[in-house]
Amino acid sequence: MSHEKSEGGHKGRKNQQQNSQQSNNGLQIPEGMKRSEFLSNLYKIPLVYTTVSLAVDLYEKAKGSSRIVGGALSFAETGVHLAQGIASPFVNRLTPVAAAPLSKVDDLATKGLLSLEKNVPVIKKQPQEIYSDAKGVLETRLQPTVQRFNGITNSVMSSSVAQFSFDIYEKVLFVSGTLLNSIIPPSQDPEQSRFPHDKRPEDKSARGTWLAKESYFLVTSVCSRLFGLAQSRLDSAIHAAQNMKKTL
Repeated sequence: MSHEKSEGGHKGRKNQQQNSQQSNNGLQIPEGMKRSEFLSNLYKIPLVYTTVSLAVDLYEKAKGSSRIVGGALSFAETGVHLAQGIASPFVNRLTPVAAAPLSKVDDLATKGLLSLEKNVPVIKKQPQEIYSDAKGVLETRLQPTVQRFNGITNSVMSSSVAQFSFDIYEKVLFVSGTLLNSIIPPSQDPEQSRFPHDKRPEDKSARGTWLAKESYFLVTSVCSRLFGLAQSRLDSAIHAAQNMKKTL
């Protein structure tokens, strides 16, 4: 009686597997997975077979990328096939003995997977749908937090204390630029000596970013002038050496 019940349950799961296979738009399950109901159902999950297909595609592209890589992978495949051929007689002997325990494990894993699909239906969706849903949830939940954070940041940057600090720092940058122009004169390009390099923003909260950009411009201007000075002196030395060589 119990044997008939288990047989009927197994047939019911088998019919469910066949119906699910027909609803997967002609999805071809690899031969090695057809022996296991659990692996067959697992492969039908869109995220799984998409990942497997991508891995196979990348593997084939890697094989065809160069002769060295292709030869190494083909050699590895030959070793795997050889090992399978050697182990096949032992596996065939053990298969009848291990069939019953493996079948129980497969049935238990299949029940767990079906339960997971029932409780978490999102895994049945395509990867693009899962990504879109997750992105939508994150945007809906995080957007208000981000807006509040930006509001607090703007309030702090626009405060009188921050603006007073920015005034001092702007004066330091102006004095530094003036000293730089007197110590290392700029080239013919007037952009190198102009301060501020960009117009001060009207939005007080954006002033900190503007000062950071001006600091970066001042540093790059120092490096550019030092490089130009060294290059001009090197050119002068080369020119003087050439003139001396001509006179000799």
